[in-house]
Amino acid sequence: AAMTMSLLAGCGSGDSNSGTKDTQAPAGTTGESTAAGDTAGAPESDGGSAVAEGQKDYIDYDEDPYEVVIEVLTLGSNMESLPAMEEAINEITVPAINCTVKFQAIHIADHATKTALWAAGGEKVDIYYVGTTVPFTQFVSDGMIIPITELLDERGATVKEKSGALLDAFTVDGEIYAVPQDLYCAAARGINYNADLLKEIGMEVPETWDMDTLTEIGYKLKEANPEYTLIAKNGSTDAGEILYFYGMDGFGSSSAVYGVLLNPETDTTVSNLFKSDEFKEYCKYNIEWKENGFMPADQAVNGQNAQDVYKSGTSFCNWVAARPSEEISVQNNTKFDSQQALFSNPWLTSSIVQEKAWGISTTCERPEKAMDFINLMYENTELANILNYGIEGTDYVYTDGSDKIVTYPEGIDGSTVGWNRAFNMFGDQMEIAQMAPATEDYYTELKEFNDRAVACATLGYSFDATNVATQVSSVSNVVQEYVPSLVYGEIPEAELDAYLEEMNAKLDEAGINEIIEENQAQLDAWAASK
Repeated sequence: AAMTMSLLAGCGSGDSNSGTKDTQAPAGTTGESTAAGDTAGAPESDGGSAVAEGQKDYIDYDEDPYEVVIEVLTLGSNMESLPAMEEAINEITVPAINCTVKFQAIHIADHATKTALWAAGGEKVDIYYVGTTVPFTQFVSDGMIIPITELLDERGATVKEKSGALLDAFTVDGEIYAVPQDLYCAAARGINYNADLLKEIGMEVPETWDMDTLTEIGYKLKEANPEYTLIAKNGSTDAGEILYFYGMDGFGSSSAVYGVLLNPETDTTVSNLFKSDEFKEYCKYNIEWKENGFMPADQAVNGQNAQDVYKSGTSFCNWVAARPSEEISVQNNTKFDSQQALFSNPWLTSSIVQEKAWGISTTCERPEKAMDFINLMYENTELANILNYGIEGTDYVYTDGSDKIVTYPEGIDGSTVGWNRAFNMFGDQMEIAQMAPATEDYYTELKEFNDRAVACATLGYSFDATNVATQVSSVSNVVQEYVPSLVYGEIPEAELDAYLEEMNAKLDEAGINEIIEENQAQLDAWAASK
């Protein structure tokens, strides 16, 4: 508990430098709003010998503005407002930090592949979305992002102060490599589920959720309507969902190639997921689900994304890092009543902190300008609101009587709005506006959720896979070859033992034991140094 309080004390603190009614910080947050970057009426800089009000003395305002390209993850739609957003953002960033901003939008299904190609090909991307599909540790070991320790000291004071001890999760060999997108990032393992479907099949909300609960729901769904499915796993190349269904931690890797913690709250033993009893049990559930039509029959080949299937309303659930901000975001992307169910306590683990982060690309020509923009996102609420919600009046409006809660303009919803922030998170969640159905109680609920989070035993530890990079690549290839068939339930139960034996022999040959031994050695050394 003491570690949790210490960690959260460093989150969401610091002064908010924002402006108008539209960007007022919610009551109860720290700091007063001032217009960061608002240089109206201020004297102009005379070649750097004087700095205008609101400007920073370490920025050269006489040179041409540098274009910062930032990666944003999408579901492939709701991007019509991006050009207008870039224009509105530039009106803030040019006078504030002398840079312009361009979005590099990418569908989440393509993120891992395209990010690797961009890094290898020298594509101009200054700020990467780190995590979610590509682990933070892989970004570091593959040399895709640079150390930013000095940049944070020199030009990232606001984000450094607000991130506090969360930065420990992004520290490798004494160097910080990224900053959290979400300053209030405690999360539980869980699912999003369609509450309307639950009512339709006549079930009350279960008191406890586990694989048996989901299986019971699956049978009732098929009785009610054969077209309904329990879950869609379209595009799965690993068994990352097991970490959510069984409450495990994979050190930031959804494919479990680094090993897992079977009980992250207290466990410091790195285990081989694929030889665990839990993995075999999970495989048997998948077989039962496939045999009874709980999953789309063509999910392995139909080209749809699992999140799109859930969004369509025909699939009951999808797994998720459950937290208040995620629940609100999904509710605004669906036309049905989407709720969250927790399969674990709210946690703070390194992998949860690392799930959504910002890193500066090794191909960035001006890392200091990228840091200027990252820092400004956390100190200028007007900028953060544009990044989160688009253009006021076009993509969002403030609800009657509130300067904190926004909603869609009349005639617009989550499927037709010009910008829908599906994955990225921008700015300080305690200071920016929040989207209805959130109420002004959301800020209190967010703080309380984080306050009750369990600080897990390995919080602050990050595995450096550099020494076993070859093994990680080989093991990843085996996982991609064998595991999808298990996720889709395609291996009959009579053949399961033989299939697992063959897979594990290939994993052993590829070096999974060396990876786990390296991870365990680093973890033990980290624990001994505390």
